[in-house]
Amino acid sequence: MRRSSPPFAAALFALGSGCTSSQVWFSSDDNLTQILTTELATATDTLDVAIYTFTEVQIRDALIDVMSRGVQVRVVMDPWEANDQIATTLIDAGVPLRMTNGYQGGIMHHKFAVMDEASVFTGSFNYTRSAAEINDENLILIQDKAVAGQFASAFSDLWARAEAP
Repeated sequence: MRRSSPPFAAALFALGSGCTSSQVWFSSDDNLTQILTTELATATDTLDVAIYTFTEVQIRDALIDVMSRGVQVRVVMDPWEANDQIATTLIDAGVPLRMTNGYQGGIMHHKFAVMDEASVFTGSFNYTRSAAEINDENLILIQDKAVAGQFASAFSDLWARAEAP
């Protein structure tokens, strides 16, 4: 299903036209893992994560902690890049996890988290130690309900076509 306005285009539009708030961090200057885990801990109702590569234990633990506080957490990962240890630990902790390829059989290359359908983390940052410590990466927080709604819709599409591992 194609949307008339892809989430990334909506994010760019929101950043230039009345977005409630946005912040950008770069791996060369900031600890992206720490920033992400600290911010994810503020979720109060829902946290939906679509991530291509996920090997960072600190982020996994943050998701489990958020869920243990009663927040509804769901994760979609690409099956080719799924880390068995991360996926198994999330499932064992009760985090609903599904896997899917890209919409035309390619890779599911998304990197976003929707918090409380009010804010979105996105950018190039995969949830890996290499992304945090070696690569040039960026992490963007957009606090705008309209943009978050578009990302939530994209997540719902992923979730519907994804399967349990």
